[in-house]
Amino acid sequence: KQRYGILKISRGKVNYFDNSKKKSDVYINGGFFVISKTVVKLIKNNNTYLESEPFKKIIKKNKLYSYKHNGFWASMDTLKDKVDLDKIANIKGKLPWEAN
Repeated sequence: KQRYGILKISRGKVNYFDNSKKKSDVYINGGFFVISKTVVKLIKNNNTYLESEPFKKIIKKNKLYSYKHNGFWASMDTLKDKVDLDKIANIKGKLPWEAN
């Protein structure tokens, strides 16, 4: 089960976004966005969830793009995440987040 939104990407364009956290082997949304002022205008109020209505509209217009990061990535949103990353950091040898 994924903890993050799932993306389907074709030639850099996002053509599907699912935040329902179903089990999948596709790319996840790591939560980093670069957006234009026109996207900000799609956010109607504090209850508008960016990955819901605004992203769906942008996908329909074929205007949502992505960057596929194939290197190491891990979140540190919870204490468990921190503990897991500390375990990795304490292993001898090159750390997975260090550049080649």
